[in-house]
Amino acid sequence: MTRIAVIGPSYPDSFADNIADGLGGLGIHTTMLGSARPDLARGYRAAALAGDLAFRSAAFDERVQRRRLLPMVAGEGFDGVIVVDSLLAPGVVADLKQHVPVAAFWFPDAVMNIGRQTMIQAPYDAVFSKEPAFVDPCRDLIGLPFHYLAEACNPRHHRVERVVEDDPAVVVVGNYYPYRIRLLERLHRAGVPLRLYGNPFPRWHRSRELQALHTGRYIAGLEKSRVFRGAAAVLNVVHPSEIDGLNCRLFEAAAAGGTVLTEPRSKLETCFAPGDEVLVFSTFDELVDQARWCLDHPDEAQAVGDRAAARALAEHTYEVRLAELLDVVGLDRAGGV
Repeated sequence: MTRIAVIGPSYPDSFADNIADGLGGLGIHTTMLGSARPDLARGYRAAALAGDLAFRSAAFDERVQRRRLLPMVAGEGFDGVIVVDSLLAPGVVADLKQHVPVAAFWFPDAVMNIGRQTMIQAPYDAVFSKEPAFVDPCRDLIGLPFHYLAEACNPRHHRVERVVEDDPAVVVVGNYYPYRIRLLERLHRAGVPLRLYGNPFPRWHRSRELQALHTGRYIAGLEKSRVFRGAAAVLNVVHPSEIDGLNCRLFEAAAAGGTVLTEPRSKLETCFAPGDEVLVFSTFDELVDQARWCLDHPDEAQAVGDRAAARALAEHTYEVRLAELLDVVGLDRAGGV
């Protein structure tokens, strides 16, 4: 049986955990190694101290990572490692490859979060990203083994759940930053009912107008799927730094049978049929019209979500994506390289 280690932050419904689930679905033995640095599981003080010292000294950071990770890899006979932690130092990747034949990096975030660009410096056998504008020049200009790979849904966590919502609203799940906050304030003033979940507003930008609309709940897994399914619509506001890529919320909400309102991106039509499986808006007026249609026509809107769920759970699961990743790096699902 192929054995793969996963390096990245682990918490309910995290990217690393969903990858581990997907590998398990492919019959691969998976070991979670956690973050490159001490993370919040070890306490806020440990995480903050490690981050501060790492910022001050890259050499110190690399030593900490090497001492943490190499003992968990050496002699374990892993066939490959999938890294989703952009903090992993390039030198540590080189050391890991002394013990693991194949090392791949899967970057799920917006390009603005590439930080020190460790995935460009490290000797990965392949790097995967959802952003074509990042992949194409790294592959065609720099000559690195970069590959496009869209995000995905996890059928164990993201699936259609039976929900009866007495007070339907347009739901937003995620982080709250100025671009998203300003749009939500404008929607609220336009009379669109909103219900907000996820991390609280940042301390430096508390929106009094939206504060009462935030449930105060961080949701994950099946609870998140129930919220998506019970909503009149799921608003997928893409971060301004996302260029052509598609975010994970699109796939998770679609798999849950939510009626997704999303901004257009060049890769959208390769994954879902706009107007039939997801609803697309380019202007504020289009967004308001789509939201009101969902509120006024719940049965028709839910049919859109049903079609999206069928597509997502058939074509956009972690198993599908990981099978592609393994083929690129040459890992046999049955027995290693």
